[in-house]
Amino acid sequence: SIAENSPALSNGPIIFQRGFAAAADIPFNQGGQLYKIDPASGTENSFGAGSQPNYSIDGTIIAFIDSTHLFVTSASTFNPAGIVIPQGGSPINALYPKVSPDNSQVVFQGFASVNSNSLYKTFIINTACTSSNAYDTSVCNKTVLAFHGNIGDNGTTSSIYPSWYPTLTPSGPNRTGKILFVKTSDSQSTVDARNATGDIYETDVTIATNGVVTEGASTNLTNNPAKYSFPTYSHDGTRIAVVKTDAGGSDSLYIMNSNGSSPVSIVNNGGSGQITVLDPAWSPDDARIAFSDSIELFQITTGTLQISPVT
Repeated sequence: SIAENSPALSNGPIIFQRGFAAAADIPFNQGGQLYKIDPASGTENSFGAGSQPNYSIDGTIIAFIDSTHLFVTSASTFNPAGIVIPQGGSPINALYPKVSPDNSQVVFQGFASVNSNSLYKTFIINTACTSSNAYDTSVCNKTVLAFHGNIGDNGTTSSIYPSWYPTLTPSGPNRTGKILFVKTSDSQSTVDARNATGDIYETDVTIATNGVVTEGASTNLTNNPAKYSFPTYSHDGTRIAVVKTDAGGSDSLYIMNSNGSSPVSIVNNGGSGQITVLDPAWSPDDARIAFSDSIELFQITTGTLQISPVT
């Protein structure tokens, strides 16, 4: 997992995970270590234990998981705080966490049982939900996005790979925003193997002052089911980068408009062989996208489509 720093649209270091334990640790990638690297100089520094890191928009906070549990830390100093279940205090199991534009929330892919079906769902929780605040409902709440009625979810579909639209808009005392995700009817094991077929959706959300989230309308952006993963908005909100896996198991990196139109493949296998593309992350100025092939990090310029190694 990789993420680019984003202070004031000044391109900074990339944070990424190096190494993980046995394949049995999928999808959590346990045993990983977080590193930061300057893509210009190649200078690399160890940051702390963890996997699936994500920078906040302003580059001050990092969300990540460690041994299946959700944490947040200052981006400057590794001082992890575990996020816990509200009114319970137990650690949260999470996948692919993403920090909200105002740093107050984390959206993540989590586990749910709906009508006896084991599914992945999208959850949103306050970053203040640490052990000292677990019972304080003014700052510690968790919402599962059900999507019932909006996208025909009758308890048999999963919502995976969630991410935030890059801005939240004040609405009285509340904030409104959007969540991007992939909807699929495939099983958890198929999702974990990155073989799930679905469409990319965008859902409106309203966040109350205490962090409780209310869902709004959902929109199918692709209307063409495929094996999509890791959709993420550009920092200006006009484009989406997403990985699409073909029938042969080879990945391609696509860019499309934020409404799902005009998808263009910018990294692919050239018509033969098989490549892996994981965790695309936009640079703060949206001029580059960093991604992993599961072994090394690369970056591609979104204008000239020049690919260069980072690690």
